[in-house]
Amino acid sequence: MRVFWACSSRAGKRSGKTRQLTYDFRYNIAYIQLREKSAEVETLRISDELNIDLAPDGTVYGIELLNATQAKRDMTAAPPH
Repeated sequence: MRVFWACSSRAGKRSGKTRQLTYDFRYNIAYIQLREKSAEVETLRISDELNIDLAPDGTVYGIELLNATQAKRDMTAAPPH
């Protein structure tokens, strides 16, 4: 797993907020961590390529992109004319 981007602030450290993007080359999975997991989370499967980690109160902890390189291509492709 490789960390590509990480960001936290002094206020973020007090509240447990952190942002980090990691990418696993072996499995082609990207994970956007929005905050530190301080509670048990439930992973919601949105689609074959997208999972979201939620706390019981609905707080989003992270977003997982499966088949990440294809998702990137899809997001950056020109819209049809």
